[in-house]
Order: sequence, then C-alpha cells, then structure tokens
Amino acid sequence: METEAMVQVAEPAMRFERKYRLDIRAYTCLQAALRRFARPDGFTEAQPKKRYFIRSLYFDTFDYSAYQEKMAGETNRIKLRLRSYWAEREQVAFVKAEIKTRMGNMVGKFAEQVGLDNAECFAHKNEWDAEVGPVAQEFRRLALLKNQRPVLLVDYYREAFVPLDGSDVRITFDHSLRFAAAQVLFPKHAFYQSASPRVVVLEIKSKEDEPSWLEEIVRSHSLTSEPNSKYAWGIEQTQHGVFINS
Repeated sequence: METEAMVQVAEPAMRFERKYRLDIRAYTCLQAALRRFARPDGFTEAQPKKRYFIRSLYFDTFDYSAYQEKMAGETNRIKLRLRSYWAEREQVAFVKAEIKTRMGNMVGKFAEQVGLDNAECFAHKNEWDAEVGPVAQEFRRLALLKNQRPVLLVDYYREAFVPLDGSDVRITFDHSLRFAAAQVLFPKHAFYQSASPRVVVLEIKSKEDEPSWLEEIVRSHSLTSEPNSKYAWGIEQTQHGVFINS
C-alpha cells in the first residue's frame, strides 16, 4: 500500500495552513465545487472508499505544555508525533517520525520512516533501538529536551485533492475523527471518543497565495478559517482534567 508518506522523507519548506470545520452539507457542496478544479490524489484514488487511514500518536509533557502553548496562542510551536497509515499492527510497513513546526500561519514538516519495532521502542523508552537518520535523531533530542512522552491517539480517514492547473496547493478533507488517551500506536485496549460523524475538517496548505479559483470557492461558501488542531481537540475529548494555566 502506498501513502503520502512515500512522496518524500522530509518537507522542510514552510507552507501557509488554513483549517475549516464543516458540516456534512457544507462538505458535500464544497467537494462538488472543488471537483471542477482538482482531482483526488493517487493515494485517495487507490482506496476502495476513496479515503485513506491515518493514525497519529502525539507527544506532550505530563502537564500538557504543548496543549497549553496551543491554547495560549503561542505563535512558534513544535509538535512531535509518530504516524501510521495502517489500522492494524500486522499490516504496518513503516511508521513516520514527524516533527511539525509552526510560525504563525506557516507550518513545516520534517519526517523520516522508521520500522514499527523501532517506533514502539521509542514510544516506551524515548530511545531508538536501531540506527536512524537525522530527522529521527532530532525527534529524540526534542522529546528528551522537552520531557515529552506519548499521550494521545488520533485516527481519521483522509480525502486529498491536487489542483488540475498544477498549483502548489494541497487540499484535504478529514473524516470520522476519533481520539484515545494512549502511550503506543497499537494499544490492546483503547477507549475512543469520537468527534461528531457530521463534522469534516478541511485543510488547505500552500507555499504562496491560494489560486483565484480556490479563493472564490472559499468565499462563495462563506468559509471562515479557525484554529482547529486535532491534537487540542483530542486532549479536550479525552483529558478532562486539563486546564489552561493563568
């Protein structure tokens, strides 16, 4: 199975990122309008239901400092996560160690493929048990520096589109989000909290200004970009004792 993870190991270029939370009616209308200018990418098209699975294991401190920084509106942040594109452990071909950086509305992502056993070792010990490259080495350094460990699983199904005119923009719809407090990618038992099945998250990433046709679609559908972190959403769903420091 191929996934977007195979496109490139790291994506250091910073991109503008905008997020929107849609109901089913808005999603249906927007997706229909989008198909005049974009098509499903190869990973989406390859799946029987035209959506591919993503599971992310997010890291944070014991007092949830990454969540606190997000909610306090810190403009410069770093997020650590391990990501799988398979729902069952037996199917996993690799895991991605990802470092996501944010500066205002700009985001960058650095990623490296590691083996599942190596990823599971890191989740337990904050140590790789096999040789890794520079991104995974930096992942470990940051996890130790920030005293972070795995805290949350986020699962969803992604539908991704690429523009027909070759514009450098990526458009994704994320469906069926669910969250669970967890310390590993594949826990034997996990108590999932599901987001509303009628909520779809739209993300638009671009290196430059969005193409005029996309701006018109966003404007004509009265979309308003808003902070919409899946990680923060998941913490609020699963960690009810978390509060914002004053």
